[in-house]
Amino acid sequence: MDKEKQTKQQNTGAGSPAGQNIPADRAEEDGTEIYDTGFMKEKIKQRPVNHAKLLRRTAMTASMAVLFGLLACLTFLLLEPVISNWLNPKPQAEQVTLPEETQTEEMNPADMIADDSELAASEAPAAAATIDENELTGKVDAEVRRYLAAQKQQNSDLTVSDYSKMYDSLKELATSVSVSLVTVSGVKNGTDWFNEGYESGGNASGIIVADSGTQLLILCPLSEVRSAERISVTFSDSEEVTAQLVATDFLTSLAVISVDDSALPSSTRKNVKPCSLGSSASSDLSGSPVIAVGAPSGTTGSISYGTVTGGSAQLDIADARYKLITTDMYGSSDASGVLIDLSGKVIGIIGMQFNTGSQSNVISAVGITELRPLIEELSNGNNKAYLGVHGTDVPASVNSEQGVPYGAFVARTELDSPALEAGLQSGDVITKFGEYDISDCSDLINALFKMKPDDDVLIVLQRQGTNGYEEMTIPATLGNEPTK
Repeated sequence: MDKEKQTKQQNTGAGSPAGQNIPADRAEEDGTEIYDTGFMKEKIKQRPVNHAKLLRRTAMTASMAVLFGLLACLTFLLLEPVISNWLNPKPQAEQVTLPEETQTEEMNPADMIADDSELAASEAPAAAATIDENELTGKVDAEVRRYLAAQKQQNSDLTVSDYSKMYDSLKELATSVSVSLVTVSGVKNGTDWFNEGYESGGNASGIIVADSGTQLLILCPLSEVRSAERISVTFSDSEEVTAQLVATDFLTSLAVISVDDSALPSSTRKNVKPCSLGSSASSDLSGSPVIAVGAPSGTTGSISYGTVTGGSAQLDIADARYKLITTDMYGSSDASGVLIDLSGKVIGIIGMQFNTGSQSNVISAVGITELRPLIEELSNGNNKAYLGVHGTDVPASVNSEQGVPYGAFVARTELDSPALEAGLQSGDVITKFGEYDISDCSDLINALFKMKPDDDVLIVLQRQGTNGYEEMTIPATLGNEPTK
């Protein structure tokens, strides 16, 4: 009996701790039953791979990596200029303010007669190869005075050499202005008959009008840059760079473009400079000697000498009172550039589109005094506010005899203009424009320069009725100048 029990315990191994098989001799000692678990077998199988799920996770991980990379690049691009400017601050562009022009005093006939000291100074050779602007101006004045004095005194000793010296001085003065002149080219892309690409574009003369501290600002004809795909500027030392369009004025067909300082070699940046502005506000410019520089013949670098034949005519342009300066110089219908006086200062911007049919090839220019506020606005990237009024002043005789009040007299209004939409009529006299009192047409133009397109303004005017002039107030919304 005991022997069977022992055999049973050995076979089963039941009762052993944690189901373990305990040797028989040890089981006898502690009296534990032994159970046999040898029939139980366990095999661990590896879980099958879900390829679809793995592919989704891989794609998601790759997408997140790409998204993170894009965000990192975007953050870098946005912060890099800020960090660079913080570490290496760049000069900021300054607001362009053109200097006030000083009107050159008219030369009296007695002043045209040069004394012996002036003649001696004019005939003395230059002490150096390069002379400054004051020396050059004095030399030109002396040569011209000598020529005029000789004519006045009917000096029979006047020789070809005297003429040569005078024109040499004029040429030297014209050449000195070249550091402010540039050649502007509007480049367009095209395709020829053989489906091959090419670039085309014309040339016109531009003038450096201002330096903002970070850019050179250049006034040029609008026709050269209006639809150009790329604007190229060539300076007096033949350095060619790309320019950007800043602002345009379709009424005068002028535009301002800019060249970054960083795009110019240091030698070019050192040599070029903005032009000196003179004055076209003289009561009578007729008979004044002038020089046309830039491209008066249609070819850049050409020069013409002549005199002013008229300088008091007003251009019929809305919201403006520009003066047209005509000369006795013959030029191309595509002429561009500037008129300078004998001090080397710009007194007009050549604009052949304002010529009448009978004088289509006579070099004419728009007076710089009247253009100065417009050039300043364009140089600062501002668009001029547009009202659309052709106005004039009220003469004192008309005020006293007919009772027309002082103000900006409305001759007519442009079609589809803010003035017409507001209800302004021919014969109205504007006496107040917003917060500005208006006593003549110039006051109205100056007030417009202080406003922006889309500004709302109240216009106080005097309108003639059955009982005389009556005051009215009408609202108007200013617009942008027309583009054609």
